[in-house]
Amino acid sequence: LMPDGVGDLGESITITDRLAAAATFSANLVLSSVVTSIGEKTRDLLDVEGYIEQAQVALIEVVGDPLEAIQDAVQDQVQQAQQAIIEQVDTAKSALVEQVSAGADQLMGDINPTEDGLLSTMAQVMEKPQDEPVGQITDGETDRSDIDVEAPHDSL
Repeated sequence: LMPDGVGDLGESITITDRLAAAATFSANLVLSSVVTSIGEKTRDLLDVEGYIEQAQVALIEVVGDPLEAIQDAVQDQVQQAQQAIIEQVDTAKSALVEQVSAGADQLMGDINPTEDGLLSTMAQVMEKPQDEPVGQITDGETDRSDIDVEAPHDSL
């Protein structure tokens, strides 16, 4: 007798389909949260721009004509900040999409539609650590404590 869910090829394809559906669902969930985050950041940018415009109007009433140069400088800074935030969000989104895609491709590539292959794949998926950092940014310094810094001694 075969345990439930393991048996002929029709049942193993069903398990494969379920694994593929789970991977697709996870990818869609991650992408949905990225899009939501981008929408929130855009709304925050619009709020900041509105506050800056209100401050500029108030300054115009107080200071007058010399403020035009200041307004241009502030507007340039706002545009630069907005562009930097948009680029960071786009970069993060692209990296996340690539990671999700690579993970789904790896999961689909690892699936072997045989009884032993599916059990092995499921065991591998369950063993993978979930809290592993995606990438780390360092200050560029390398630990050199194990390098001998003394110069060779010449005997003359």
